[in-house]
Amino acid sequence: MKAPAGTSQAEAVVAALRQGAQASPELVNSYYGLCIPFYREFLGDHWHTGFYEPEGSIGPHDQLRMERLVAESAELGPEAAVLDVGCGVGGPACHIARLTGARVRGLSPNEAQLEIARATAEAQGVAGRVRFDQGEAGNLPYADATFDAVLFFESPCHFPDRARFFAEAWRVLKPGGRLAGEDWVASDLSPEPLRSQWGQRVCTNWAIPALGTPSSYAREMGRPASPWSSRATCAKRWRCCAAS
Repeated sequence: MKAPAGTSQAEAVVAALRQGAQASPELVNSYYGLCIPFYREFLGDHWHTGFYEPEGSIGPHDQLRMERLVAESAELGPEAAVLDVGCGVGGPACHIARLTGARVRGLSPNEAQLEIARATAEAQGVAGRVRFDQGEAGNLPYADATFDAVLFFESPCHFPDRARFFAEAWRVLKPGGRLAGEDWVASDLSPEPLRSQWGQRVCTNWAIPALGTPSSYAREMGRPASPWSSRATCAKRWRCCAAS
């Protein structure tokens, strides 16, 4: 996103979001490039919320628990071919490779994120099992029937066309492959005034084009999805797994 004369890129991105600009791919990419140091400070290299237990402290272990749950729902095993779409700086991809023995490809449109992700894989000793590519979710740069599983961690909410992404995910999955992940969605059960009020705040603060709902995700996937899990107040995170 090009900043107007006399304005920094950060100021331009913040102003655009506050003024209600549509979170276009260009704006989202600029937002996540600028947020790298801040996200790494408070989220580390795992850029998603955790799966929180009713009791106990909240911390990075909750994010790792979420990744374990998604990996288990996708039934990942050694040598499985896995794609993480919207991989951020590579924390989940590297963790899942260590956890399951799978071979993971991470995909992001943001080159700055990918540089960090590749360095992280080297530092963690998994560069032989984890690779990172630049590309778009709506046009996955892989051949048909390439992967045993396609994963996502709070990335589809940022995609301009989720239905297209899900169609691409099914295309690159092998027969019997699994699509699994978790995302920010609005509750199907919340009344419309509340949904719009809080949904707009979430979209403005996190560069999200529009929040979906569990039912809209199921329609966009074009497949039945289960199980359903959500723990939140004004917005839900949905963990799902659908088999091709």
